[in-house]
Amino acid sequence: MPVSTRRVRWVVPRLPRGVYVHVHDIPPDFEYPRAWVDAGRAWHESYLLRAFFMFNPAFQTKCTRPIWPNAIRCDA
Repeated sequence: MPVSTRRVRWVVPRLPRGVYVHVHDIPPDFEYPRAWVDAGRAWHESYLLRAFFMFNPAFQTKCTRPIWPNAIRCDA
């Protein structure tokens, strides 16, 4: 199992309430650009995180800043 998969499946759910986790290089809406997929540059982390957050009220996204500049969105 890749390291990132272990972190999401085993470590993150066991963290105490209120801990912030930084994840980088995740595209907006968890979808890789088609050109990346065609070039073989699509990895599984984005889809794993999307599945983790879906219907999981115990965790929430507080701030996103995708790898594209000027796309910061934060919740207070």
